[in-house]
Amino acid sequence: MGAIRKALSITTLGVVNWRSKSELLEIERAALDETSEKLAEQQAKAERLGRRARKAEKRARKAELNELKTARSARRRRRFLRRKQKVALAAKGATADASAAASAQSRRARRKLRRAEKKARSQVDAVTDAVHDLA
Repeated sequence: MGAIRKALSITTLGVVNWRSKSELLEIERAALDETSEKLAEQQAKAERLGRRARKAEKRARKAELNELKTARSARRRRRFLRRKQKVALAAKGATADASAAASAQSRRARRKLRRAEKKARSQVDAVTDAVHDLA
């Protein structure tokens, strides 16, 4: 396109422009069309991502409400079971209290025994160390 213009541009060492105004305008229109296509693609992509984000928020809200509902029912169930246990313990009466006290006392006794054994072992170790040091 424009062979005369090209030859004139070469011979005048660039004083005459290589491309005519119509060529430059055509190039710019092509670039504008390409840019507008890219913009339309980006807008479509943004819309899709927006829909996905809204759906994700909706699922998150639903999950949170479900979690709250589950926690509420769990609290109710715990309260129900505690009341049931209290009634059962009251029915058992003193036997249950005596049994609980005995098991607690047994645990305390075992704990004291373990502490005493540990203390005795440490004293024996101290004495044997002292004997070995003297020897």
